[in-house]
Amino acid sequence: MLLALFLSAWSSTVLAQAADPRMIADLEARILRLEEEVRQLRGRAEEAEYLARAAAQRMDRLVADIDARLRGVEPGSEAAAPDAGGAVQPMAQPAPQVAAPSPSQPGVLGTLPDDTLAALPAPPPEPPAPDGTAAVSGSPRDRFDAGMARVKAGDWSGAEAAFASVVASAPDDPLAPNAAYWQAETYYARQQWPQAAASFARNVGTYGDDAVRAPDNVLKLGMSLARMGDRQKACATFAEFDRRYAKAPVALKQMAGREKSNAGCS
Repeated sequence: MLLALFLSAWSSTVLAQAADPRMIADLEARILRLEEEVRQLRGRAEEAEYLARAAAQRMDRLVADIDARLRGVEPGSEAAAPDAGGAVQPMAQPAPQVAAPSPSQPGVLGTLPDDTLAALPAPPPEPPAPDGTAAVSGSPRDRFDAGMARVKAGDWSGAEAAFASVVASAPDDPLAPNAAYWQAETYYARQQWPQAAASFARNVGTYGDDAVRAPDNVLKLGMSLARMGDRQKACATFAEFDRRYAKAPVALKQMAGREKSNAGCS
Protein backbone atom coordinates (compact mmCIF):
# COMPACT_ATOMS: atom_id res chain seq x y z
CA MET A 1 0.00 0.00 0.00
CA LEU A 2 2.76 2.43 0.94
CA LEU A 3 4.67 1.48 -2.22
CA ALA A 4 1.61 2.21 -4.35
CA LEU A 5 1.14 5.59 -2.70
CA PHE A 6 4.84 6.38 -3.22
CA LEU A 7 4.73 5.41 -6.90
CA SER A 8 1.58 7.46 -7.41
CA ALA A 9 3.17 10.55 -5.81
CA TRP A 10 6.38 10.04 -7.76
CA SER A 11 4.57 9.70 -11.10
CA SER A 12 2.54 12.84 -10.35
CA THR A 13 5.73 14.76 -9.64
CA VAL A 14 7.36 13.51 -12.85
CA LEU A 15 4.30 14.43 -14.93
CA ALA A 16 4.17 17.88 -13.32
CA GLN A 17 7.81 18.43 -14.07
CA ALA A 18 7.40 17.16 -17.65
CA ALA A 19 4.63 19.69 -18.20
CA ASP A 20 6.73 22.58 -16.96
CA PRO A 21 7.40 24.71 -20.06
CA ARG A 22 10.52 26.20 -18.47
CA MET A 23 12.01 22.73 -18.01
CA ILE A 24 11.08 21.79 -21.58
CA ALA A 25 12.74 24.96 -22.87
CA ASP A 26 15.83 24.19 -20.81
CA LEU A 27 16.01 20.65 -22.22
CA GLU A 28 15.62 21.98 -25.76
CA ALA A 29 18.43 24.44 -25.13
CA ARG A 30 20.66 21.66 -23.85
CA ILE A 31 19.97 19.58 -26.96
CA LEU A 32 20.78 22.55 -29.17
CA ARG A 33 23.96 23.19 -27.20
CA LEU A 34 25.06 19.61 -27.78
CA GLU A 35 24.28 19.99 -31.49
CA GLU A 36 26.37 23.15 -31.51
CA GLU A 37 29.29 21.35 -29.90
CA VAL A 38 29.02 18.55 -32.48
CA ARG A 39 28.93 21.15 -35.28
CA GLN A 40 32.05 22.84 -33.89
CA LEU A 41 33.87 19.52 -33.58
CA ARG A 42 32.91 18.62 -37.13
CA GLY A 43 34.17 21.99 -38.33
CA ARG A 44 37.46 21.52 -36.54
CA ALA A 45 37.84 18.03 -38.02
CA GLU A 46 37.19 19.38 -41.52
CA GLU A 47 39.70 22.17 -40.92
CA ALA A 48 42.32 19.66 -39.75
CA GLU A 49 41.65 17.50 -42.80
CA TYR A 50 42.07 20.52 -45.08
CA LEU A 51 45.34 21.49 -43.42
CA ALA A 52 46.66 17.93 -43.71
CA ARG A 53 45.73 17.81 -47.39
CA ALA A 54 47.36 21.20 -48.01
CA ALA A 55 50.53 20.04 -46.20
CA ALA A 56 50.65 16.89 -48.34
CA GLN A 57 50.32 18.97 -51.50
CA ARG A 58 53.14 21.27 -50.39
CA MET A 59 55.31 18.24 -49.64
CA ASP A 60 54.60 16.81 -53.10
CA ARG A 61 55.60 20.09 -54.72
CA LEU A 62 58.78 20.23 -52.62
CA VAL A 63 59.75 16.67 -53.58
CA ALA A 64 59.11 17.43 -57.25
CA ASP A 65 61.26 20.56 -57.06
CA ILE A 66 64.11 18.65 -55.34
CA ASP A 67 63.91 15.91 -57.99
CA ALA A 68 64.15 18.52 -60.73
CA ARG A 69 67.20 20.09 -59.12
CA LEU A 70 68.90 16.69 -58.70
CA ARG A 71 68.25 15.78 -62.32
CA GLY A 72 69.79 19.11 -63.29
CA VAL A 73 73.19 18.22 -61.77
CA GLU A 74 73.39 14.65 -63.12
CA PRO A 75 76.27 14.20 -65.70
CA GLY A 76 75.11 13.86 -69.31
CA SER A 77 71.58 14.95 -68.51
CA GLU A 78 69.98 17.33 -70.95
CA ALA A 79 68.30 19.01 -68.03
CA ALA A 80 71.79 19.84 -66.70
CA ALA A 81 72.51 22.36 -69.43
CA PRO A 82 72.85 25.65 -67.58
CA ASP A 83 71.42 28.86 -68.87
CA ALA A 84 73.49 31.96 -69.58
CA GLY A 85 73.82 32.63 -65.87
CA GLY A 86 74.81 29.04 -65.10
CA ALA A 87 71.87 28.57 -62.68
CA VAL A 88 69.29 25.82 -62.76
CA GLN A 89 65.80 27.28 -62.68
CA PRO A 90 63.33 25.58 -60.33
CA MET A 91 60.06 24.34 -61.71
CA ALA A 92 57.33 26.93 -61.49
CA GLN A 93 54.30 25.83 -59.54
CA PRO A 94 50.84 27.16 -60.39
CA ALA A 95 49.19 29.13 -57.64
CA PRO A 96 46.19 27.36 -56.10
CA GLN A 97 42.82 28.72 -57.10
CA VAL A 98 40.58 29.74 -54.22
CA ALA A 99 36.92 30.26 -54.89
CA ALA A 100 35.62 33.56 -53.56
CA PRO A 101 32.77 33.18 -51.07
CA SER A 102 29.40 34.46 -52.16
CA PRO A 103 28.52 37.70 -50.37
CA SER A 104 25.59 37.80 -47.99
CA GLN A 105 22.71 40.16 -48.59
CA PRO A 106 21.62 41.77 -45.32
CA GLY A 107 17.99 42.76 -45.16
CA VAL A 108 16.72 39.97 -47.42
CA LEU A 109 13.94 37.88 -45.92
CA GLY A 110 14.97 34.84 -47.92
CA THR A 111 11.85 33.21 -49.35
CA LEU A 112 9.55 33.48 -46.36
CA PRO A 113 6.19 34.91 -47.42
CA ASP A 114 5.79 38.51 -46.36
CA ASP A 115 2.48 37.82 -44.67
CA THR A 116 4.12 35.22 -42.42
CA LEU A 117 6.23 37.93 -40.78
CA ALA A 118 3.72 40.75 -41.11
CA ALA A 119 2.81 42.58 -37.92
CA LEU A 120 5.51 40.76 -36.01
CA PRO A 121 6.37 42.66 -32.82
CA ALA A 122 9.46 44.82 -33.09
CA PRO A 123 12.28 43.84 -30.75
CA PRO A 124 12.07 45.85 -27.53
CA PRO A 125 15.12 47.90 -26.59
CA GLU A 126 18.07 45.76 -25.65
CA PRO A 127 18.27 45.47 -21.84
CA PRO A 128 21.47 46.68 -20.20
CA ALA A 129 24.13 44.07 -19.67
CA PRO A 130 23.90 42.53 -16.20
CA ASP A 131 26.48 43.52 -13.67
CA GLY A 132 29.47 41.41 -12.72
CA THR A 133 30.59 38.56 -14.91
CA ALA A 134 28.43 39.48 -17.91
CA ALA A 135 31.11 41.77 -19.32
CA VAL A 136 33.08 39.95 -22.02
CA SER A 137 36.14 40.81 -24.05
CA GLY A 138 38.53 39.24 -26.49
CA SER A 139 38.08 37.99 -30.03
CA PRO A 140 34.67 37.05 -31.49
CA ARG A 141 35.58 33.40 -30.87
CA ASP A 142 36.42 34.18 -27.22
CA ARG A 143 33.10 35.97 -26.78
CA PHE A 144 31.14 33.21 -28.48
CA ASP A 145 32.81 30.51 -26.37
CA ALA A 146 32.06 32.56 -23.24
CA GLY A 147 28.40 32.69 -24.28
CA MET A 148 28.25 28.92 -24.81
CA ALA A 149 29.87 28.35 -21.41
CA ARG A 150 27.14 30.50 -19.83
CA VAL A 151 24.44 28.58 -21.69
CA LYS A 152 25.89 25.38 -20.23
CA ALA A 153 25.78 26.96 -16.77
CA GLY A 154 22.20 28.19 -17.22
CA ASP A 155 23.28 31.85 -17.05
CA TRP A 156 20.94 33.11 -19.77
CA SER A 157 21.42 36.81 -19.03
CA GLY A 158 25.19 36.46 -19.17
CA ALA A 159 24.95 34.38 -22.35
CA GLU A 160 22.77 37.05 -23.95
CA ALA A 161 25.37 39.71 -23.18
CA ALA A 162 28.19 37.58 -24.63
CA PHE A 163 26.37 36.74 -27.87
CA ALA A 164 25.11 40.31 -28.27
CA SER A 165 28.69 41.56 -28.01
CA VAL A 166 29.72 39.30 -30.92
CA VAL A 167 26.90 40.60 -33.12
CA ALA A 168 27.52 44.24 -32.17
CA SER A 169 31.32 44.27 -32.35
CA ALA A 170 31.89 41.88 -35.27
CA PRO A 171 28.76 41.80 -37.49
CA ASP A 172 30.75 40.51 -40.48
CA ASP A 173 32.50 37.72 -38.58
CA PRO A 174 31.48 34.18 -39.63
CA LEU A 175 30.38 33.57 -36.03
CA ALA A 176 27.88 36.46 -36.04
CA PRO A 177 24.90 34.51 -37.48
CA ASN A 178 25.39 31.74 -34.94
CA ALA A 179 25.79 34.23 -32.11
CA ALA A 180 22.60 36.00 -33.20
CA TYR A 181 20.74 32.70 -33.13
CA TRP A 182 21.90 31.92 -29.61
CA GLN A 183 21.08 35.44 -28.46
CA ALA A 184 17.49 34.82 -29.61
CA GLU A 185 17.60 31.43 -27.90
CA THR A 186 18.34 33.10 -24.56
CA TYR A 187 15.01 34.96 -24.84
CA TYR A 188 13.17 31.76 -25.73
CA ALA A 189 14.68 29.88 -22.79
CA ARG A 190 13.43 32.64 -20.45
CA GLN A 191 9.94 32.51 -22.04
CA GLN A 192 10.26 36.04 -23.41
CA TRP A 193 8.20 35.02 -26.43
CA PRO A 194 7.74 38.40 -28.21
CA GLN A 195 11.45 39.19 -27.89
CA ALA A 196 12.33 35.69 -29.07
CA ALA A 197 9.98 35.84 -32.08
CA ALA A 198 11.25 39.26 -33.13
CA SER A 199 14.89 38.17 -32.77
CA PHE A 200 14.47 34.93 -34.75
CA ALA A 201 12.62 36.84 -37.47
CA ARG A 202 15.35 39.47 -37.54
CA ASN A 203 17.93 36.72 -37.99
CA VAL A 204 16.00 35.33 -40.96
CA GLY A 205 15.89 38.77 -42.53
CA THR A 206 19.50 39.66 -41.79
CA TYR A 207 21.32 36.44 -42.62
CA GLY A 208 19.03 34.85 -45.19
CA ASP A 209 18.41 31.25 -46.11
CA ASP A 210 22.05 30.14 -46.34
CA ALA A 211 23.05 30.94 -42.76
CA VAL A 212 24.29 28.08 -40.61
CA ARG A 213 21.24 28.38 -38.33
CA ALA A 214 18.64 29.27 -40.96
CA PRO A 215 16.40 26.21 -40.35
CA ASP A 216 16.65 26.67 -36.56
CA ASN A 217 15.70 30.34 -36.82
CA VAL A 218 12.58 29.57 -38.88
CA LEU A 219 11.50 26.70 -36.64
CA LYS A 220 12.05 28.68 -33.44
CA LEU A 221 10.19 31.63 -34.96
CA GLY A 222 7.18 29.35 -35.43
CA MET A 223 7.52 27.96 -31.92
CA SER A 224 7.72 31.46 -30.43
CA LEU A 225 4.63 32.55 -32.36
CA ALA A 226 2.80 29.46 -31.13
CA ARG A 227 3.74 30.28 -27.53
CA MET A 228 2.37 33.79 -28.11
CA GLY A 229 -0.95 32.27 -29.19
CA ASP A 230 -0.67 33.36 -32.84
CA ARG A 231 -1.60 29.98 -34.29
CA GLN A 232 -2.15 31.19 -37.86
CA LYS A 233 1.32 32.69 -38.27
CA ALA A 234 2.91 29.81 -36.37
CA CYS A 235 1.37 27.21 -38.70
CA ALA A 236 2.37 29.25 -41.76
CA THR A 237 5.94 29.38 -40.46
CA PHE A 238 6.00 25.61 -39.79
CA ALA A 239 4.73 25.01 -43.33
CA GLU A 240 7.52 27.21 -44.68
CA PHE A 241 10.05 25.24 -42.64
CA ASP A 242 8.82 21.98 -44.23
CA ARG A 243 8.94 23.48 -47.70
CA ARG A 244 12.40 25.00 -47.43
CA TYR A 245 14.28 22.51 -45.28
CA ALA A 246 13.35 19.02 -46.43
CA LYS A 247 16.99 18.02 -45.81
CA ALA A 248 17.18 19.47 -42.31
CA PRO A 249 18.60 17.24 -39.54
CA VAL A 250 16.21 14.51 -38.42
CA ALA A 251 16.03 15.83 -34.86
CA LEU A 252 14.99 19.26 -36.14
CA LYS A 253 12.30 17.80 -38.41
CA GLN A 254 10.96 15.68 -35.55
CA MET A 255 10.77 18.76 -33.35
CA ALA A 256 8.89 20.60 -36.12
CA GLY A 257 6.40 17.72 -36.36
CA ARG A 258 5.74 17.78 -32.63
CA GLU A 259 5.32 21.56 -32.58
CA LYS A 260 2.91 21.48 -35.55
CA SER A 261 0.85 18.85 -33.75
CA ASN A 262 0.87 20.79 -30.50
CA ALA A 263 -0.21 23.97 -32.31
CA GLY A 264 -3.06 22.11 -34.07
CA CYS A 265 -1.75 22.80 -37.56
CA SER A 266 -3.43 20.81 -40.31
